[in-house]
Amino acid sequence: MTDKDKQFTLYGWQDLPTRHCPDCGLDKALSEFSAREPNALRTNKSLRKSCKACERHKTQVRKRLEALHPRPSESDYVCPCCGRDAGTIRQLDRWHDRSVWVLHHCHRTEAFIDWLCNDCNIGIGRFNDDPIRIMQAAEYVRKTHLTD
Repeated sequence: MTDKDKQFTLYGWQDLPTRHCPDCGLDKALSEFSAREPNALRTNKSLRKSCKACERHKTQVRKRLEALHPRPSESDYVCPCCGRDAGTIRQLDRWHDRSVWVLHHCHRTEAFIDWLCNDCNIGIGRFNDDPIRIMQAAEYVRKTHLTD
């Protein structure tokens, strides 16, 4: 903690509330985290999980990878994971104001993997890109799927 992480109160100098950044592993003052929405109140729940420095780094990585691997055309590309095209995805998803293709990359090595639809990228990410967990989930769905 530095002096800027403290405030003077009637009771003397007090530590400001902190939050843990999972990316850099440090506990930082809440002022080191951006709000999820521009006009949101700065409460712990309204803040991004990663600190501003880690968010800047992630943005730089994405921009570098996008420059090296341009976003595919929406007219002739299908998601290599689920096989859906942009038209099908737009009919089913709520992301009508942006591209359906998102950059899939390794967060550990910062290596480009592919362009996926948002659903597949989020789904794979929720399983920490672990093929064993994904296969276990697929097997569970297969066993418990009720046919109409």
